[in-house]
Amino acid sequence: MYKYSLDKSSKKFECPQCLKKRLVRYIDTETDDYVNHKVGRCDREINCGYHYTPKMYFEQNDVSFKNYYIPNNVKKEIVTSYHSKEELKLTLDNFNKNNFVKFLNQIFNKEQVLSIINNYKIGTASYWYNGTVFWQIDNNHKIRSGKIISYQESGKRTQYVYWVHSYQIKKGIKSHFNLKQCLFGEHLVKSKNQTIAIVESEKTACIMSQIFDKYTWLACGNLSGLLEEKLRVIKQHKIILYPDLGLDKGNGSPFLRWSLQKDRLNKLGYHISISDLLEENGTDNQKRKGFDIADYFVNQSQNEEIVIKTTEDLIYQKIKKRSPNIDCLRSVFDIDIKEIIINTCE
Repeated sequence: MYKYSLDKSSKKFECPQCLKKRLVRYIDTETDDYVNHKVGRCDREINCGYHYTPKMYFEQNDVSFKNYYIPNNVKKEIVTSYHSKEELKLTLDNFNKNNFVKFLNQIFNKEQVLSIINNYKIGTASYWYNGTVFWQIDNNHKIRSGKIISYQESGKRTQYVYWVHSYQIKKGIKSHFNLKQCLFGEHLVKSKNQTIAIVESEKTACIMSQIFDKYTWLACGNLSGLLEEKLRVIKQHKIILYPDLGLDKGNGSPFLRWSLQKDRLNKLGYHISISDLLEENGTDNQKRKGFDIADYFVNQSQNEEIVIKTTEDLIYQKIKKRSPNIDCLRSVFDIDIKEIIINTCE
């Protein structure tokens, strides 16, 4: 652990750049004091990208800076806090008021929606604008946290993010809570033969679990959440990363950043690959909007007619992809390409 690091609690402050309450401030781990109200990183990494480090702050104020390493044996031991199963059960209600569940009902049938709710233990925070509770349950089935996100009925998330324990502390239900996050959906990993797909958001993992159930879909919470500390419990699994689309605002696109992290983790013995499906097929507009893999597939199913193609059609599409001018040749020379394909197949 280094002397200066990002605060691991759930506290968020107003970002100096986008003015949203999404700034995670840097803390002096020896004194537990914040460095400065401007020193931190906005977790709106795609839409804002603000990151003012302690080094930048000290250098600009002509103060000597040294972010030295503190060995584990002198690090304060922090005991992880957990929620009870009863706390989780209390949220498994009021789905008719839960906008995320309403959105799921628009794209899936009843059985699929129930599967998502039951598998991922999706809850409703009736005490906080009926926001959606994404419980983080670890591989020992201990409940690490409950992340509350407010959605519109269209499935688009609002800027409002809260935590169950933060609400409980505010109301005096709990006096303190030591948050140590895990991968969302981690409790679903049981067999070593499971292939794990990791995305950024909890919403994406839930949707993709029904679109492509060959994989076990987990979420790391955000672009910077792909941490070795979280992935350690699935180190022996085959892992595929599906980063969101996004623009490079000076610190690399989401695809590049996760590619670099993939390389670092593979050197530690992981078996990780990364999908370039979105990177190869996403439009500039989708990159600006930060489309994810679920957005891509839901958008495809809603806007494109599903056509069952014959073998000849599929072969023709492959030829056309390699030779874009084939339609021009077809009209100029009056060639029946499909007839040639049929004869070739026979």
